[in-house]
Amino acid sequence: MTGKELMSLVARMGFSRSLDENEPYFYQITSLSLLQISRHFPLIETVTLHHKDGASYYTEYDIGALCGDFRSFPEKPLRLGTLLLQEGRDFLLEGSRVRLARGHEGLLEIRYLRRPKKLHADNMDKELDILPEALHLLPLLVASYLWADDRAELASYYLGLFRSELSEMKKERLAHTLAAYQSRNGWDSV
Repeated sequence: MTGKELMSLVARMGFSRSLDENEPYFYQITSLSLLQISRHFPLIETVTLHHKDGASYYTEYDIGALCGDFRSFPEKPLRLGTLLLQEGRDFLLEGSRVRLARGHEGLLEIRYLRRPKKLHADNMDKELDILPEALHLLPLLVASYLWADDRAELASYYLGLFRSELSEMKKERLAHTLAAYQSRNGWDSV
């Protein structure tokens, strides 16, 4: 879905033909909505570096400075070749910085959560920066913000639909999550 298609859909959701008077506000709330949805459906990127130990015990990489779209780190963000590195033992995270301990030379993969690209007048013809499985949530959230001043009841209705659908999607995701435990003392529970 492009920005133009979203704008047309949201206008129809408010029983309007266009959003001419609300166009600047539409860009802002769409960008905000993309960011909110990306918290539930993260956009993950990977930076690959050839790491070589430095003079000090830690080598520091500022991913925020390397990647302008950095938001935060996911769980288990570092891999050296096929080895998954452990936080606290192999590396430390501080803000957007990774501090890698000595003894980990090679091809380093750093995963990070990125911010979605903002919507503005110049990129309305491009596809929106959101995971495909979450795309249907975007019109509901944008409409709930856009119609809040003019049509509060309609805005509340769309926000309710957004929350309900998001909740159902989270339930589905949890239903397919592997829940397992490992016995460390030899006693297994039936």
